Amino acid sequence: MVDVNRLKEEVIASYREICKENFRLLVFIVGPPGSGKSTIAEKLKDAINTSYLDYLKEIDRKTLRCENYNHINIDQFVQGIEGETISSALEDERHENFDSVENVDFICKKKRLKDGSYTITGRGGQLNAIKVRQPTSQEKNLEGNTTIAEVLPMDGFHLSRECLDHFSDPQWAHLRRGSSLTFDSNNFLKLCEIMAKTSRIFPSIGYDGDDFTAFDAISSSFDCSVPSVEVPGFDHSLKDPQPSQHTISFKSRIVIFEGLYLLYNKENWSKIYNIVSNSNAKLYYKILACEDQIEARVAKRHLKAGLVASIEDGKDKFRKNDLLNARDIEKNSISSEDIILIRND
Repeated sequence: MVDVNRLKEEVIASYREICKENFRLLVFIVGPPGSGKSTIAEKLKDAINTSYLDYLKEIDRKTLRCENYNHINIDQFVQGIEGETISSALEDERHENFDSVENVDFICKKKRLKDGSYTITGRGGQLNAIKVRQPTSQEKNLEGNTTIAEVLPMDGFHLSRECLDHFSDPQWAHLRRGSSLTFDSNNFLKLCEIMAKTSRIFPSIGYDGDDFTAFDAISSSFDCSVPSVEVPGFDHSLKDPQPSQHTISFKSRIVIFEGLYLLYNKENWSKIYNIVSNSNAKLYYKILACEDQIEARVAKRHLKAGLVASIEDGKDKFRKNDLLNARDIEKNSISSEDIILIRND
């Protein structure tokens, strides 16, 4: 059993260490199918937000500051991303073109909209698109329950079933959905690049010296010029990703990524660790669990989702796909002394 309260304290302490130089902390929770990474990420988010709301009850809420400190132009967050601005007509044509669904070297495209925002698409098309935009008036409102932690699941970058239909071997693609090639790793990498850039924004905290807490620093430095980033999520009822299911706003000072391939050392996934490490504002947790335990958990999940008719069928499905993915990432994972290992058997 993972001690989420201990993780919460570690994350808050890590934010305190970087709060004078970095606007946000990026936390990565990585593990095989059935390791509990999604549950842990959500519980960690809730624990951090609950602690922050408790903190707000103890202070004068008028001390919350939402200023346009850095006068940020969102163009800087899409500059340097490979690709070129494309017209609406070309984007519509691209949406109908599935020639690139297996191309892990596909160059992601960006499109500037009339309101000044950008959409960025990879080989998965619009369902896996990212949007970078200015904060809304509602987002700028710091009244009510202001939360500072958000979860970004990797699941929203599953290639759609329609994309899988256009693989050279569609039967394999559907059977092995969840393997590394069946994700839009191109666009997920662009998301990581964008989030790393936002973490490097200089925070204008309202304290000198060192006599302040992480929550003090956060509360004094909400910067409403920091762009909002909309990210796809996975709709289990549709069995496909949908765009703009998660939003990271300037209030999101601790962003928790969770997913299977966040430490994978092949193709686009292999670049993530170095990109976020260069921000000096990252914390990695790798979850370990025995195969018998993850098999039991995933089999139950498949049954609950209606994907199989029995637990035994769920175990069979696990062994034909999820177990292969689990062993793949165990064999091909980046290792580093700063990756914290935790067990969840």
